[in-house]
Amino acid sequence: MKFLCRGTVPASRLENISRPRELFLEIIHCCGLSEQNKSPLASLLFHIARHDLRNRLLGIEGGAITRAFNYWGGIPCRVPNFVGRKGQCSAVVEKLDQSDYCRIVSITGPPGFGKSAIAIQVGHELISQGKTNVYYVSLRDLRSLNGLVNSLLGALQIIASKEPIQQAKNYLQRLRKHSVIILDNAEDLLIPPVKDKFCRFIEDLAETALSVKILITSRQSITFFSVDTFSLCLDSLCPDHGRELLMLLDPNVSEDDAKQLACHCGGVPLVLRTTGALLLKGVDAKALISEFEMSPVSTLKSFSLNSLSHEHQLFNCLGICFDRLGADQQVALISLAVFPTTFTACDAQFLFRDHSKYNLQILLQDLVDNSMLQFDFLSKQYYVHSIIQSFCLDRVSQEASLSPTLESARKLFNIHYLMLLKELYALFLGKGCLKATEKFLINRRNIRQALNSSLLDPELEEMCIDTATAVCPLLAKMLRKEKFLSVYGQFTALCKANGDKKRYSDCLTAEAFCILSHCACHLPCPSAVAGFKEADNLQKGLGDDSSTMRAICLSKLGRCHGQSKDLEQAIPLIKRAIEIRENLKDEVFVAVGYKDLGAAYAFNDAHKEANEIRKEKSLPVYLDLLGDHPFTATLMEDMGASYLELGDYDNSIKFIREALRMRKQSLGDHQETARSYHDLGMALAVQGYFTEALGVLRSALAIQDKVLGNHQETTRTHRQIAHVLKKLGRDKEARTEELMAHQRALSIYEPQPEN
Repeated sequence: MKFLCRGTVPASRLENISRPRELFLEIIHCCGLSEQNKSPLASLLFHIARHDLRNRLLGIEGGAITRAFNYWGGIPCRVPNFVGRKGQCSAVVEKLDQSDYCRIVSITGPPGFGKSAIAIQVGHELISQGKTNVYYVSLRDLRSLNGLVNSLLGALQIIASKEPIQQAKNYLQRLRKHSVIILDNAEDLLIPPVKDKFCRFIEDLAETALSVKILITSRQSITFFSVDTFSLCLDSLCPDHGRELLMLLDPNVSEDDAKQLACHCGGVPLVLRTTGALLLKGVDAKALISEFEMSPVSTLKSFSLNSLSHEHQLFNCLGICFDRLGADQQVALISLAVFPTTFTACDAQFLFRDHSKYNLQILLQDLVDNSMLQFDFLSKQYYVHSIIQSFCLDRVSQEASLSPTLESARKLFNIHYLMLLKELYALFLGKGCLKATEKFLINRRNIRQALNSSLLDPELEEMCIDTATAVCPLLAKMLRKEKFLSVYGQFTALCKANGDKKRYSDCLTAEAFCILSHCACHLPCPSAVAGFKEADNLQKGLGDDSSTMRAICLSKLGRCHGQSKDLEQAIPLIKRAIEIRENLKDEVFVAVGYKDLGAAYAFNDAHKEANEIRKEKSLPVYLDLLGDHPFTATLMEDMGASYLELGDYDNSIKFIREALRMRKQSLGDHQETARSYHDLGMALAVQGYFTEALGVLRSALAIQDKVLGNHQETTRTHRQIAHVLKKLGRDKEARTEELMAHQRALSIYEPQPEN
């Protein structure tokens, strides 16, 4: 109290005061303390934390002071438009409850992910329950334990003594009411040498201040061994919550624009709030979406506006985190940024060949602990968040010394996944098809990234194109038509520009193959025919009469002639393709050639001859070498269709059911699986099993809605459902289906290869 009276009571008198009564008399004399003027003494009592005596002096009821005391910890007001995080907040509140054994709760995550927002929300939730005192301390820019303790004493409304650390411990150990201390933004205290002192102080409090629990937020994870702890690692907001937040921030933004912007913002609350602020200032949503699509890095950097405080400029905050990483950690992060999606430690091993499995896991964990790499505990997979990827690309562009690291990682990544694609194709052309398709689906984004990125590397350009054309039957099966044509269109354009006629003809063949494989109609596809014909002319000019791609071109061009009812041209082309395959000793694709020959006959209503060829030349090879396989399923479905035309309904349904079983097993919800459902529905309807046919057709439509949308095959299914409903006497429902077919037919967009 003598310290607090400096400047009020003359220093010469303070030195001679040794008893409380003497100090009290000096206060009366110097401050005019009286019955009417109690404020000077009330202030002194407040600042020494004797709130009970202050209340008695001022005649304030205990209940009122209890409510006020809850807010003396300086907690900021609730974050406006707080969206999502309900589950995380509930988990933290539960752990901070007096009945739980947990002593320390930590919330970690990258900058801008909402750590402080959750801590503040939790603090207000605890206050509203009325059972807990909450003290909030912002540790932003504090780099000493004394700085932390002085701020904590301030939150406790206590004047610091000459030994503030011990003072804070003593006070908190004497507390009897359950209390929570929120230490927000602790990362600056987790840097050596202060880190050890900070952790010891927190651990000591958790062990000895039994009425106190501690909530810490930080960009860096903290581990305590002597007390029970709970760690919450924050991820970004889910797309729906990101969209919801943007629509709350700017009620005028459309739902579709908000959805797209939320995706571009990566679900990061700080980026979403900055985007919302820009929209409120009049920035056009569609213009911002366009800017994100053209250059996400420059768009995110433009968010570091002068109107934003330094701590709210995301790239600045990420820069601080990056600079605190060790050199090996920086190199690792830049290297891992080449992954477009999740990966396991095993997946990333090829980037770190000089690291043992254990050392790599430790390195990855270091990046996770520093919130620069995310880890999904359920799937056991890592990922570099898209915003952090953008930061890494920007950092490389600014620091030339990091460029070789990124370029080396990209090359290794591209080579690794091009080689994996070859391995998967070899596995696909056998009884390991299911494993191949499963592994492809897991790695599909990495494979697409390698195919796109390799074109930017002159040393990998030809390897990439040759690999892609060699495995086109797999990619045509596994990629949607628009994805396939988007990727291969780049190859075709590059080969044409380079005057590389051989690879250009191969790319044309691959594109036409994809178009044909995605077509289920019985008319030749003009774009596929045009592609095969151009490739055929180029291959003739080059004297190519023995390559794998030549065989594909001849066989499929012959099939197209068969669709045009021109068997005279079709049969010689397909037979020549079979000869090439026989010379290459490729048993599977010899059988594929005979399958195309059977199709040519079937297109010309020679269904008996078609099935005889299939049964003799294709089916035994497929069953022996491929087993349950998409190729086998296609063959059996074609045979089922021919049996249907021949009036052999039992065999028709048998073969189509078997095709459906194989496709469900190997492809799941896929365009071809829907075809099997559709064709089975037609076969059942022909036999008069209308109720079963309706259920099967609805299954086809469900898959088509999911994977195709407005498409010729979707409208065809609607019309077949309408036909079955009419047979069941449900005319009103049939008219609805016919209307749906008409409306969806008007909205069909069929991607084609670019000229």
